[in-house]
Amino acid sequence: MPGWTHPAIGTPTKVSINLKGKKIARGATLWPVGTWALTAEFYANLRKEGRKAGQETDPPGYCHFATWLDEPYFRHITSKYLKTVTFRGRSTRIWQDAGPDHLLDCRVYAMAMAEYLGLTRLTPERWLLLEQERGVPAEFQVPDLLAPDSVKIAAAGPQRPPLLTKRSQPPESQRHDETPLPSGRDWLPRGSLL
Repeated sequence: MPGWTHPAIGTPTKVSINLKGKKIARGATLWPVGTWALTAEFYANLRKEGRKAGQETDPPGYCHFATWLDEPYFRHITSKYLKTVTFRGRSTRIWQDAGPDHLLDCRVYAMAMAEYLGLTRLTPERWLLLEQERGVPAEFQVPDLLAPDSVKIAAAGPQRPPLLTKRSQPPESQRHDETPLPSGRDWLPRGSLL
C-alpha cells in the first residue's frame, strides 16, 4: 500500500468470489503491507554502524550481509529513492524506483511478516527464553552464520541423523522419469480441457 500512514501489515480482506459475486469463506486473503514506512526503516537500518565499523555492539536493526553477495544484489535493495512532488500546492515525498527492486520487495515483505509474528516486540529476555525452549542446533552454533556451507559443516562437527528418512524408490515398472513422451497430436489425454 503506498502512503506513509499505513501500518506494516494491515487487516486482511477476502478477495475470492464465486460466480454469484459472493465472497468465498476459505478463499484467498489479501494482506495490505505498508511498504513506504518499512522501506524507510530498512534504509535507516542500512546506515547503522556495527562491530565491523568499530562499535562495541551491533545496534537493533543492524543489517548483516554475506561476503559472497554481488553488486546486482545491492543495486536491487537500494533501487528506490525519495522524490519530492508537489500536488495542489502541497509538497510530499514519495518513493521512486531507480531500477529493479525485487530483492528490496522480498526484504520489505519479510519485515512485514516479522511484524505480524510479533518478532519486533520481543524483549531480550523473551528471545533468551525462546532459545532455551527450542535449543540451538549444532549447525547454527558456528560464529559466522553467513559462512559457506562447507565451513559451517566442518565447524559444526558430527552431524545428527536426518529426522525424515528417504522414501524407497518405486519399482522399475512404476518409474515415470524414463517413460518416453508420446509424439504427435495425442500427447494430451482425450477429453482434457486444453
